[in-house]
Amino acid sequence: MSFSARLPSLLRRLARPKDPPTYHSRFGGLWTDAVDFAQRLRRQRLRGLHRGDAKHLAEWSERGFVILPGAVAPSSCDAILADIDRAWQGQLGPVRAEIMGPNQVIEIDPSRRSERHKILDLHYVSEATRAAVFAEPVTRFLRLVFEADVLAFQSLAFEWGSNQGLHQDSAYVVVDREPLHLAAAWLALEDISPGSGELEIFVGSHRMDEFVFGGDRKFFHPDWDGAEVHDRYQAHLAHQIEARGYHRETFLARKGDVLIWSADVVHGGSHVRVPEATRRSLVTHYCPATLNPLYLTDLEDPETHKHRWCPGRYFASFQYDVSRRG
Repeated sequence: MSFSARLPSLLRRLARPKDPPTYHSRFGGLWTDAVDFAQRLRRQRLRGLHRGDAKHLAEWSERGFVILPGAVAPSSCDAILADIDRAWQGQLGPVRAEIMGPNQVIEIDPSRRSERHKILDLHYVSEATRAAVFAEPVTRFLRLVFEADVLAFQSLAFEWGSNQGLHQDSAYVVVDREPLHLAAAWLALEDISPGSGELEIFVGSHRMDEFVFGGDRKFFHPDWDGAEVHDRYQAHLAHQIEARGYHRETFLARKGDVLIWSADVVHGGSHVRVPEATRRSLVTHYCPATLNPLYLTDLEDPETHKHRWCPGRYFASFQYDVSRRG
């Protein structure tokens, strides 16, 4: 049976609801999403959890995100920017980008660099990007949250602000069996200036009332749900933000700062008020290495498509062939 034919049953299996009393969400979650997280954290501290790690975990559970100042060295950011230049010059092989607006995916063409775009899965073709994606402070925190090794499976490199609307990653990024076992990191590749389309995030919004697609799914499926359901989802987010009074924070980051957010926290790109201002940044999505993003679930041996960068750190890509790995 083809993948497209199996897709409906496969996707429904991925979103099977969990036991509601254990977690804030009917779909389960990480240990930081458990109703008794505070007690679990206290037990971890008694077992010797570092005070700084405990503080970050508490912030993550309460606020939905954590900020790691200077998690990536400025020299590493410069190396990524150099590889982006090399990519546009054709020196990293065929690299894909999405032209924003028409949402057109292309193989990089230097004549189109001035168009607003995001480079897809740069971590798969750039060693410098992998080094930043798995920077020690980032990996350390993710391993604490996931209680497992870490898989980086989707990255987006931006030159300018995205103007992306408010959303939750859980609605669009699907992870096998555990839709909330997902995190994303936003790395500033330069000092971010006001008006450039800074990342914005709503504090505590990962605990808002849950929108369920089709009665049993965390994720949006365009063929099953259609535009009307998507509009209702967007209206739900806006209503919850207003009704619950979630505070909006913008991330005026310094070069090398990283913000890591959880699957359900509401975030987006603020309005670009200074069109000429750049907002060079890298977004990476992660899940436990014991799970798979949706695009790996139909492969005969998904594990062969996960590449070990170093112990405890793995990466994969939907965009590039295994044989083209850089």
